[in-house]
Amino acid sequence: MFQRKQSSYNSSDEKFEIRKETYRGQQYSQIYFARLHMLWTILYSLAPNWKPHLPVRTVLELEEGKECIVVGTLYKHMKLKPSILEEYSKEV
Repeated sequence: MFQRKQSSYNSSDEKFEIRKETYRGQQYSQIYFARLHMLWTILYSLAPNWKPHLPVRTVLELEEGKECIVVGTLYKHMKLKPSILEEYSKEV
C-alpha cells in the first residue's frame, strides 16, 4: 500500500486580502467610473477646439433635434450572444 507524503504549508496570502472593502455586486464599477470620468474630463476640454458650436451634454441633458457631444459608456444588448448563466438556468 502507498503512503501519502506529508508536507508543511505556510500560507502567505494575507498580504493580498482587501480588509476594508466589501463586495457589493458591482465588481468593475469603480474602474468604469474612473475611466469615464477621465475620458469626460479630457474630451470636455478638447471639445471647444474640435466643435466649438456644439455643447457637451450628458445623456439626461439630451434634447430632441439639437446637435451636441455626448461622452459616456455604450452597452449593446446582444440576445444571440451565448450566456453561461442562461444555459445553466435552463438546465436546473
